[in-house]
Amino acid sequence: MIKILTSRSGRIYSVLGNRQLNSAYDPEKEAIRFLDRQMGTKNPSTVILLGPALGYLNREIKKRLPEVKLISVFYSKLFYRYSGFYDDYYWYPGIGENLSSFFFRTIEETDLSDLMVIEWPPSAAALPEISHKANQTLQGVLEEYNGNLLTTSVFGKKWIKNTFFNFLFTGSFLAPEHVSFSKHNFSVPILVAASGVSLLKTLKLIESLKDNLFLIALPSSLRALLSEGLQPDLVITTDAGYYASYHLQVLKGKANIPVAMPFSAARGIWRTENPVFLLSQSTFFEETIIKTSGLEALRLPANGTVSGTALEFSLAISENPIILAGLDLCWDDIVSHISPNSFELLLREREYKTAPAYTKMFERALSFAPYRENLNSPDSDKIIRLSRTLRTYAEWFCRKSLTLPAGRVFRLEPSAVQLEGIKNITGDELFSMCRRNGGFKKPELHNDIRQNSPPLSVRRDVSLKILSFWLDRLEAVSGKIERDNSLDTFTSDPLVMSILYYIELSMFLKLKKSFTIDLARNLIERARSFLETLLTKIETI
Repeated sequence: MIKILTSRSGRIYSVLGNRQLNSAYDPEKEAIRFLDRQMGTKNPSTVILLGPALGYLNREIKKRLPEVKLISVFYSKLFYRYSGFYDDYYWYPGIGENLSSFFFRTIEETDLSDLMVIEWPPSAAALPEISHKANQTLQGVLEEYNGNLLTTSVFGKKWIKNTFFNFLFTGSFLAPEHVSFSKHNFSVPILVAASGVSLLKTLKLIESLKDNLFLIALPSSLRALLSEGLQPDLVITTDAGYYASYHLQVLKGKANIPVAMPFSAARGIWRTENPVFLLSQSTFFEETIIKTSGLEALRLPANGTVSGTALEFSLAISENPIILAGLDLCWDDIVSHISPNSFELLLREREYKTAPAYTKMFERALSFAPYRENLNSPDSDKIIRLSRTLRTYAEWFCRKSLTLPAGRVFRLEPSAVQLEGIKNITGDELFSMCRRNGGFKKPELHNDIRQNSPPLSVRRDVSLKILSFWLDRLEAVSGKIERDNSLDTFTSDPLVMSILYYIELSMFLKLKKSFTIDLARNLIERARSFLETLLTKIETI
């Protein structure tokens, strides 16, 4: 039980059991001295405060940094009531929002460049379980955001280039308003085939049930499915890089398999002539082209993994059960995917006498899945490998499961990585589930109505117009920076902020943390150079 008492200085202090959470002499001075040690001369733009007891830390932080974004996690509602309400955002147990959702709602990716996390040690010692939960949850959120930032820094420019070139060279799309699946008439379970090694155990079962379920393939599982004569009803792709397009090369000659993808996905699907179902992850460049050209797209939340997008897609089109197969979220020792797969073929093509494919697989495992674990099971000699990225994906699926009704999403023959909230099912249970839906005809997307893109000449003109407009906005901001010498010039123009974020993320974050006129000039010049080069390429089409 928490007790609120009066200190010698006249300020209140708190006690939990036999632990004092504040000084019984002068809790205010205690908080000041603590922040002197923790913050020093640092001037963060965002502070996450874990376990503030009675608001002394909150008040002092706001006094020192009036413009700071203060996010506080109280370990008791009582502490919040006595805090004085200095926080921009706050959470306490029982507030009606889980802690993970709170962090994702209040922390932005760009906050990470100038963020400080402070925990009040007496609260951590007195309430260790809540402290552990808060720190673990925050670590997961920050790791996911760091992964997003790394992905954006690597692929930001490519996403923009892909968006324009996929728009230019894709002549028609399946029209979302006409596709034959909808929540009203979609009557079979959906099975999403990821490419984990466990998928191998389920291929025969899936083949026997192919008429009773809607099979969605991720690109890396395509070769394995097709090698067993299993033709998916749909492929979903979102990755922007070379390997994603390499996976899809196996679709050549199979033009009746539709592909759902955003414009930002890897280029080249037009070469396989597969019908495209257009997705949007609501980035500014995708939305600008979609709206300007009058196209329709199914809007889904952006996701770090295509398996997450596949789940969001399945939830959007159907109210029937969704089964995740091959979603291992780990390596089987040095084996990352079911065989055959595109990575395996590439390694075989590039092996030579002193660097055989097996050696390359081992080196790749050390690099991409460095955490090695022995399973605590009867099969104890089995080894799996994990990475921070795979752990982040697993955490996302666990969080997503909290938002879903029971009996909606299942995992078939799962790996050693458990997903809390998603029920595991056996092959027999899947068989029963599909047979209950016998007699229903599953949709055939490739026969659906198409929405035509404008002619190529019009698509080219639209692209040039958009790029010219972006360049004009950069030029206008550049002039204002020279006049005002202020970061406010950026923050007052959301479009320019978005352009700079995706084109030069690392420099953008440096500028947000510490504005200088030279850095601002350099940032805008790099963005301008990228857009002008892209515009010149499109002019030649």
